Amino acid sequence: MFRPLWTCLTCALLLIASNAKAEDRVATFPKISTKNLNDRPATFPAGLPGKRSLVLIAFKRDQQSKLDVWIEKLKLKQPDAPAWIEMPVVADYGSIWRAFVDNGMRSGIKTTRARSHVFTVYGDQQEFLAKLNLPTTNMVYVLVVQQDGRVLARADGIYSATKAKPLLKAMSSGTKAPR
Repeated sequence: MFRPLWTCLTCALLLIASNAKAEDRVATFPKISTKNLNDRPATFPAGLPGKRSLVLIAFKRDQQSKLDVWIEKLKLKQPDAPAWIEMPVVADYGSIWRAFVDNGMRSGIKTTRARSHVFTVYGDQQEFLAKLNLPTTNMVYVLVVQQDGRVLARADGIYSATKAKPLLKAMSSGTKAPR
């Protein structure tokens, strides 16, 4: 009588433990060479603007409004804002496609200062997700990344003060913050 119950409990605990290990895996930011919308080349993570930087990631055009809320609420356009970049990750269909996307973004982002923060990554979105242990392209992500590539904190989806708190803590302390 207790044997089936014990077996179910053991299986459930093993499943929870294996999911926790996957979720707690420390991500390392992949080496990426790209350029911003002002055509300034950069290689990340070494080329991030600070020792620790916020990296705001989107995969779809309609996710821009969600990143805009993060940018507004974290006051990233203020002169004393923490180091940050915005990173749209777009499938690569060749040079004509890249020029079309970049020019479209430039037409929507009017100032040189704002364009300096946007670094488009062209490539396989699923590969990018896997390298950073991100679950889906259906949401935005905000990461705190060190220049050595270590991801210190991550927030998924739409902004909330609760999600922002561990990011800001990681930016100020440089230690891993709880998710």
